[in-house]
Amino acid sequence: EFRRVLFRSLLAITLSLLVSYARSRAESLGVKLQGIGIGERAERLLVIAIIGMIPGLMPYAIGIVIIIAAITFIQRIIVTSKNIQD
Repeated sequence: EFRRVLFRSLLAITLSLLVSYARSRAESLGVKLQGIGIGERAERLLVIAIIGMIPGLMPYAIGIVIIIAAITFIQRIIVTSKNIQD
């Protein structure tokens, strides 16, 4: 159980960092990504803060953050690639 929670936590952190990196890298290429994606930093933090306050639900909050961050990362990659091609 500990390894599973550790893996999920590290995955959530990694994906969250990738979301930020994708925006930073895109903006260095001249593509504005502000507001692109379903889960920017504030939304991910709210999920952890609100759901994580309920005893026993932190693993679910981490899972939600993983999903939101992965979708946001993919959305940003798609928008960036479309704008670079134009």
